[in-house]
Amino acid sequence: LTGACAPVASEPTLAPATDTPQPRTAQFTEFQKVVEEQAAGDAAWRPAALGNVLQVGGGARTGQEARARLDISDGSIVRLSADANFRLSQFSASSQDPVTELALDNGKLWVLVTKLLGQGKFEITTPVGIAGVRGSLMSVAYDPAAGTMTVTCLDGSCYLTGTNGITTNLDPSEQASILGPGQDPTPAQPMEAGELAEW
Repeated sequence: LTGACAPVASEPTLAPATDTPQPRTAQFTEFQKVVEEQAAGDAAWRPAALGNVLQVGGGARTGQEARARLDISDGSIVRLSADANFRLSQFSASSQDPVTELALDNGKLWVLVTKLLGQGKFEITTPVGIAGVRGSLMSVAYDPAAGTMTVTCLDGSCYLTGTNGITTNLDPSEQASILGPGQDPTPAQPMEAGELAEW
């Protein structure tokens, strides 16, 4: 009876578990032949390794007949052609309104964006223009010798903006080009058979 009348000790209250969002990452997941990476602020190139995470300011390049795939943790995918060279110039840590910007110095990239960007963006920049994909499939090719840039939009909505601020919007299966430095993008036109075949 004495025990029954004694005050009952309360159970310790556990703080509710909180799911801390993991920061976004961009990781190498596939290689074919020679692929190299460059750390931010480092002039030296070194062989890339599967599983390596590319940091902001870092870059990647592929050799002759090489290919590479970069997976972003939010589900987006970037594929590099042979003889391609790019830098990860912007990459927000948060998956909410994610911002991704790749600076393409040479070659071709294919991009698959699976996440709704909200107020974010996914853009490929070159010295002659900016290409963006709002979702979901875009390729960008840049030839620095000729100063030309070509964008294809296999699916979803894409755009190409020249250095003068003129923009061409692209619907599925359309492409547009910038034919030289300082030129405006061409009007959208149906994707050429060769471009479609590369997809």
